[in-house]
Amino acid sequence: MWKTVRLGDVCKIVNGSTPLRSNPRYWDTGKILWFTIEDLRKQGRDIYTTNQKVTYEAVKEASLKVVPINTVLLCCTASVGEVAIARSKMATNQQFNALIPLNDNLVPEYLYYVSTTLKNKLLSLSGRTTINFIPISKLKNIEISLPPLQQQKQIVKKLDATFAEIDKNIENLKNKKEQVESLVNRVLEEELKNTEGENVKLEDVCLNITDGSHFSPKTDEEGFPYITVRDINDDEIDFANCKFISKESYLELAKNGCSPSEGDVLFSKDGTVGKVAEVKTKKDFAVLSSLAILTPNKNFVTTELLAYILKSQSFLKEAIGQKTGAAIRRIILKNLKKISFKLPSLAHQHSIVSKLDAVNQEKDSSINALNSQIDNYIALKSSILSNSLKGPAL
Repeated sequence: MWKTVRLGDVCKIVNGSTPLRSNPRYWDTGKILWFTIEDLRKQGRDIYTTNQKVTYEAVKEASLKVVPINTVLLCCTASVGEVAIARSKMATNQQFNALIPLNDNLVPEYLYYVSTTLKNKLLSLSGRTTINFIPISKLKNIEISLPPLQQQKQIVKKLDATFAEIDKNIENLKNKKEQVESLVNRVLEEELKNTEGENVKLEDVCLNITDGSHFSPKTDEEGFPYITVRDINDDEIDFANCKFISKESYLELAKNGCSPSEGDVLFSKDGTVGKVAEVKTKKDFAVLSSLAILTPNKNFVTTELLAYILKSQSFLKEAIGQKTGAAIRRIILKNLKKISFKLPSLAHQHSIVSKLDAVNQEKDSSINALNSQIDNYIALKSSILSNSLKGPAL
């Protein structure tokens, strides 16, 4: 018979923590696994090892708790609702609460599947201050449905098999998306490679090449948009989630050339190098220094072809070859200006752009269809999960 139980009645719940980073005794010779959200994103559900490790001194002196194998790790702040299973003994950072079954009557994998459905409930309990945070006292009182042990095992077996098949189909669709993207890139490279034209440097065909603000102005909930690399998505400027700055800050940045104009092209030269977006709006906004602002000389190159050239693998390969720093990709502005490429005549540029635009439209149509199929599979997983955890009708 199915029962309704509180998490605190069937689990011991332990919160993680981060040892003092400035104390080398806690980190330098660490052998104890220390779990963070990055391990989940790399490994998925089952966590066997971790990228970071802490020392025995950290466990003893920094109040870290090492949790046993098959503990369910539930994120209760920041990325609320993310879940994994510890397949080795480990400690966690403070983002995660460890759900340790009190006895063998609770199957860890069943608890995992139940935990994946808790995100909305957790968010409703968070209080929503500066960031979401769910205290253990509230987590303990969350109620879940608990079937008999044998049924738990049957549910887990069914979900594992069904989800493995669905995930395989999703992965195949993602591979098809990559193939479509690769085909478009090959067409672009062929067009640029086989065109007739003279070699030019980027600075020769632009009226101006500069970058955004080298200091971070105070941001706000409203005002003038302030664009960073993360606001460049799918070759477009995404104003939906950007930050804002005051009119005074905007005018100061605009005076220093940090405000693009319609017809300019943005190119990310720091961090995630190679994101490109045409400026297709008359809206006033400013950008951070990680974005280069290129103003094409229309006597030599169209905005559209310049954007395609910047997106090409051949251009990016040469650009990355001039990077500095081992950990972060970064292209120095003066080096960016010197990158050379073959530039066709203006008449031929329009022909190339028309062909590439048509290929991109086909690509977008294919990608949208594939994304729709992926969304359907994700919805199917959610439906199957919900129905499996409902229990028998009364």
